[in-house]
Amino acid sequence: ARGTFRRSAGGSPSPGDDETSPEELESTYRRGVQEGLRQGLLAASQQSSSAVEALSKALELFNSSQEQLLRERERDLHALAVAVAQKILQREVTTDPTVVTDLVRKALELLPADTRLEVRLNPTDLQALQAPIRTMVLPTRGMTIEWASDPTLESGSFVMETPLRLINGRADIALRELYDRMDRHA
Repeated sequence: ARGTFRRSAGGSPSPGDDETSPEELESTYRRGVQEGLRQGLLAASQQSSSAVEALSKALELFNSSQEQLLRERERDLHALAVAVAQKILQREVTTDPTVVTDLVRKALELLPADTRLEVRLNPTDLQALQAPIRTMVLPTRGMTIEWASDPTLESGSFVMETPLRLINGRADIALRELYDRMDRHA
């Protein structure tokens, strides 16, 4: 059994004053334990709530960073694909100049008959096209074509200009537009 307490003159219990029954002591003890547990659980709940909130914010930041990283990686892959396409095109044009001939011929076929136009090509491509130029346009189509060398155009590119229309066959612009389209749809 626990000791007995008596109230002193100040009102606080002291040994030897009024006796308190063992049941009363046990009840007071249990209330104290329960109150301590309640306060401990409340403090732990507040601490864990703060920790959960911090973890939630960290997870949101991680997910946001991961999404940004994936978008950047996708853009890098698009840029790499365009760069590879550029290299392949340059190799094709270098090894087979008829590639440019075919591109120019197809563009000419899209224009109406009796058209006056200027076709600008890279100097190397224009030189390679000297022989095929004669067969590119049938005389019956009535086109008047002025062929011009343009060193600002890269090999494989061309520009056709009529009084009403501009056909831009520049590979660098076509590949840039392809990259932009891929980036918009990503």
